Amino acid sequence: MEYNGILPIFKEQGFTSHDVVAVVRKILSMKHVGHTGTLDPMATGVLPICLGNGTRIIEYLDLDTKVYHCRMKLGLLTDTLDVWGSILEEQAVPTISEERIREALNSFVGMVSQVPPLYSAIKVDGKRLYNYARAGEQVEIPERNVYVKEINLLGFDNDEIEFRVSCSKGTYIRSLCRDIAQALGTLGTMTFLCREETGSIKKEDCITLDELRQLSPEAIEKIIMAPEQVAVNLGEITLNQEKVFNFINGGKVGKANFRVNKEPEADRVAKIEGYKLPINEKMYSYLVYGEERLLGIGRINKEIGYLKGDKIWKFSIK
Repeated sequence: MEYNGILPIFKEQGFTSHDVVAVVRKILSMKHVGHTGTLDPMATGVLPICLGNGTRIIEYLDLDTKVYHCRMKLGLLTDTLDVWGSILEEQAVPTISEERIREALNSFVGMVSQVPPLYSAIKVDGKRLYNYARAGEQVEIPERNVYVKEINLLGFDNDEIEFRVSCSKGTYIRSLCRDIAQALGTLGTMTFLCREETGSIKKEDCITLDELRQLSPEAIEKIIMAPEQVAVNLGEITLNQEKVFNFINGGKVGKANFRVNKEPEADRVAKIEGYKLPINEKMYSYLVYGEERLLGIGRINKEIGYLKGDKIWKFSIK
């Protein structure tokens, strides 16, 4: 059976994101399977798996806001910035009040300049950072901007802090733990990470790989989500009926022939909160509807005002 759409998987510890794709591919006997939003092997949580035609929107779903539940240990620093790495330094933790912890967390809300971990897949001069690390080579890691929408303290006990954070694509929670600790005058290392949400997909919506193995094809079909269910950070546009054919055949549609129902989240953040999200132009895309169905994804040329398709399908993915 061929499936099309997004399968919400809860990734368990010990699996890479690519491992999950390989297992799903085998269970469903499908070739066209991909994932959005890589999770480290020891992290758990929501991993959207795109199936069939659903793989065409991976680059858009990957831009969704993520929510993480995290715990960190103070007074400890490792080479990977998590407890699964080699210890670089330990120190006594000073007495820290709850008020000071909250102040430190709140200082990271908004646009944040962040140095990614050395053990990460980011490329510098065409080479991934973890390859530099494994070879023992020195490399200058460039800072980059990320957006933290919200961060809340869940608890703290002596040398451990627990928090939940909502943030943009590209935010490294391991780096955030290190930086929070530095703001508190100490060292910090991540001890636990679970992605609880990505876009509109919550961990309660997900199934594990073991659960997937037990489901019938009909049951799997019911779990698979359509793109319009999950691409909540994109805007929404409705075309005038006479312009549907033009749009799906690659033509430009003037602003008099479409209605913006919802702006992209990136535009809302820029206008209301004063930040320009540091990702790419695809964040400013729209789900385009016509004839009461989803036609594809498009972007508006802000200077001229016309709409043009980026990803087109002549029928809804689901």
